Amino acid sequence: MSPSPTALQSKANPQQLEAILATDGPVLIIAGPGSGKTFTLVERIVYLITHKGVAPESLLVVTFTDKAARELTTRISNRLAELDIQFNLNEMYLGTFHSICLRLLEDYREFTRLKRSFTLFDQFDQQYFLYQHIKDFRELPDAELVMGDDQTGRWAQSENLLKWLNKVGEEALDATSLAAAPEPEIRALATCFAKYQELLHEHNSLDFSGIQYEALQLLEKRPEVLGQLRDKLTGQKVSRMHLYYTGEDGGNPYVSFTKDDRAIGKTIARFDDIVARIEQQDYPTQKPEALVERIIKASSNPGDIVFDCFMGSGTAQAVAMKLGRRFIGADINQGAIQTTTKRLVGIGDGLRQQSLGGEERRFTGFEIHNVNHYDVFRNPVQARELLLEALEVQKLEFSTVFDGEKDGRMVKIMPVNRIATRADLNELIAGFDYKSWERKQNESPNRPVEKITLVCMGHEPDLAAQLELAAKPFKIDVEVVDILRDKADLEFKRDSQAKVAIKKGELRIEKFYANTRTDEFVDIAIESFLKESGELRPEGLLPKLAFFAATIDELTSELRPAVERALLKHGIPTSRILVNVGDDKLTTNDDIREFNRLDTEGSEKQFILLVNKGREGWNCRSLFGVGLFREPKSKVFVLQATMRCLRAIGQAQHTGHVFLSDDNLNTLNDELQQNFRISADELQKTGKDKERVEIRVVEPPVKIKLVRVRKQYQMREKALVPGQTLGIDRADKEVWNTLVEKYRLIETQQDGLTAVDAARASGSRTFDLTSRREKRAFSRLSLVAEVSRYLNRNPLEIEELLDATKEGTDELVAVTNEFNELLYDEIIPRLFRQLYDLDESQQTEEHEVDLIKLPPNGYYEVSAAKDKIVRMSDTQINDEERAKSFHLDTYCFDSGSENWLFWDLLREQRVKKIYFTGMLTHGQSDFFIQYIDPDSRTVRSYYPDFIFQREEPDGSLKYVIVEVKADNQIEDAVVQAKKDFAQQIAVASGMEYRILKSSDADKRHFRVLL
Repeated sequence: MSPSPTALQSKANPQQLEAILATDGPVLIIAGPGSGKTFTLVERIVYLITHKGVAPESLLVVTFTDKAARELTTRISNRLAELDIQFNLNEMYLGTFHSICLRLLEDYREFTRLKRSFTLFDQFDQQYFLYQHIKDFRELPDAELVMGDDQTGRWAQSENLLKWLNKVGEEALDATSLAAAPEPEIRALATCFAKYQELLHEHNSLDFSGIQYEALQLLEKRPEVLGQLRDKLTGQKVSRMHLYYTGEDGGNPYVSFTKDDRAIGKTIARFDDIVARIEQQDYPTQKPEALVERIIKASSNPGDIVFDCFMGSGTAQAVAMKLGRRFIGADINQGAIQTTTKRLVGIGDGLRQQSLGGEERRFTGFEIHNVNHYDVFRNPVQARELLLEALEVQKLEFSTVFDGEKDGRMVKIMPVNRIATRADLNELIAGFDYKSWERKQNESPNRPVEKITLVCMGHEPDLAAQLELAAKPFKIDVEVVDILRDKADLEFKRDSQAKVAIKKGELRIEKFYANTRTDEFVDIAIESFLKESGELRPEGLLPKLAFFAATIDELTSELRPAVERALLKHGIPTSRILVNVGDDKLTTNDDIREFNRLDTEGSEKQFILLVNKGREGWNCRSLFGVGLFREPKSKVFVLQATMRCLRAIGQAQHTGHVFLSDDNLNTLNDELQQNFRISADELQKTGKDKERVEIRVVEPPVKIKLVRVRKQYQMREKALVPGQTLGIDRADKEVWNTLVEKYRLIETQQDGLTAVDAARASGSRTFDLTSRREKRAFSRLSLVAEVSRYLNRNPLEIEELLDATKEGTDELVAVTNEFNELLYDEIIPRLFRQLYDLDESQQTEEHEVDLIKLPPNGYYEVSAAKDKIVRMSDTQINDEERAKSFHLDTYCFDSGSENWLFWDLLREQRVKKIYFTGMLTHGQSDFFIQYIDPDSRTVRSYYPDFIFQREEPDGSLKYVIVEVKADNQIEDAVVQAKKDFAQQIAVASGMEYRILKSSDADKRHFRVLL
């Protein structure tokens, strides 16, 4: 039964009902949080379907996030199910801007440059694609103006290109206009963009930022497509359509449909004239002020109150202040309060200066209130007494400056019910006892003359620094503590802490702190990290330090403020903090993007705050430090987190830093013992036998000739013979069951958990639940359309081809509806083989590669075990052996197996040259083999261990590439993938590729390589 307006009226308020039932022309709804936007939108869609007979493909619903799109889909589906209405939501245009544009490109692919099964790049894929084709861009005139000169390196150039090319696509800039610009760098960008589009077209690829650009090109250049969409989405024949660009610089497009030169419906408010220029982003989460200003003007009058309950960086409050509106802002994040306060003070100063210079400008002042458990501290005197008692502070009866003493520190209770500001320090500064301080300084020059704890309900971030500045030339120790406002939990949080660091390969406890506060732990960690790693820039990357909190609440209320205070103390902006906790309220899409680009040169985020769960932060190569100051629930997490900052990066071996609490250190010892049969004390010893070695290139550099193999497949169309079978026959039960077995959904029930229980037939039962699988119901029409989309053929032609098969279209529809997977795994591929033959052609290209690149600093630096270092100058090496090896003056082997193999091959008469190439594997050599990683499905580079030149029986010479692997790794999928690609390169280059088990190398069974 469909919902009637009367039924809706009982659920919706008058404003919601008006929005649901308004179907005559465009409707603009402005609604705040908690006003029932999603409910209204869902009911409006249901109303259009049930009462207006709107077809699924005529509904367009656009959201900003995948999460919102999934929520809408679920609620619409559930609502229709309640009403017992059959409706295919897949035919609706419902999703994000990108997903809908991508669907348009897939639905109308034959009108675009894209072919079937095109590749969609994510950001890393896109940059790697540019990296692979950087030579194509270097040949373009003035390209260095866009991507930097060649000395910056290919990866840095590809990153610069990525930024500017995405800007063109995301902002739908006109390439023709760019090419005609007077500035040479803009013209160069147009040339680079044209080359990039050419490469994408050549490789049948599309990047994420180009989805909207390609969709816009489709609508602009294909009027027949635009006409179909126009008719679908307006529900009437529209004779004219206009595509507008806002602003002088192009801006973003909006669409206006007209009929007989008159607008359809009535527009309540227009926002299309807001120029979409790049607005300076001075604050996190900042929204365009022009847009917010237009919304406030359209929805309020002077003197009204603007309420924003999730104010973020305070854009709504800033605009309201400039417009003279009163405003209320709220946020649960203390950082948002501080950021907004600073922003509003700055705006007020600016408006005041304008007033002094000319016409008087009126603007709104503001106050800050803390409304969390507000009634607890309504009486300031009562609040002070409550805090002193709850925090166990010893009162000072005769002091007019401090309220009490605790643990040797003078305690001052700052104002309650609001954050403490610099102005609140005046009373404290005026009461400083300088005479007493002078005496203390003379007695102990290196110790602080006073230790002060300020108890606050939130504070400005530079409070401690201001107090220390006011006390100069005396040294004071200031601690600022924010406390919880719940009467049941008014206490300082303390923990027993230890500082554990890894230096020169050793894991050691440097200091132990009993009852260390969070601020001290964080400050110690950051100070040590900055001292040891702050100036490093391996591969041009900023070293990172990650802190893990036990809970999100702990991160926001305790860890982040402590990190902010420590950074301000060291003069580091808090903008270097990045929070990633998997919560949309705290981690924005911008934060996720920053998190994913931590290992890029442009990343300015350095201090990463995470929660002890999931895989957050796991694969950051520039992570140089980890801190855990609370014991996590998962004990193995301590071990995992400890090892995360011990990654290889850059040319030299660097030091990772781990900061653990006392409990976490004990946990680490337990986990090391269980997993590696080693303790932290034993781990300290592992680095003592290592030596830091400077590696220099032996001139002239050694070069090797390799052959690159390129395979090309050409489709050749065949004449389809009517009556041919696709080989899908449900009547042949044996063949049919074999074909569909992998698609069945089987439940197995077993009594007991042991292997014996599993083997006992009476204790095990299976049930076929295939009928419960989610399936798409295909009709004759939709099946033809799907096959047509994949084969890129005319639907009428596809229908004839399917009818001409022995099975026929109707049988294929029945088969597909039974198992959807058969359409993609069997029907379409088999039909393709009946339509086309594939002719393979292969091209080879020989090129010379350097076994080692010249280091920019004159040498490379590695750390290696002393017994695995072989130097060219070692006395046990004679001149003949020295001449047949050593493209580097020193070889540092990873294992004894590699060491043994080197000596055996060096002294073998049939070996004329031998080079160890498995030592420097981070871009220092061009001797690498690209392969497709079977786990990640990405292209990776692999550096073999050895290459040696072998004398053949006929006197000729042949290169052999050798990889030494542990016995248990030989059959690993990644190792086998490397082997397959390496053999292709070796065969094409006239070489040989061999894998040698480490056990064979240890037993001196090296002659199998000869």
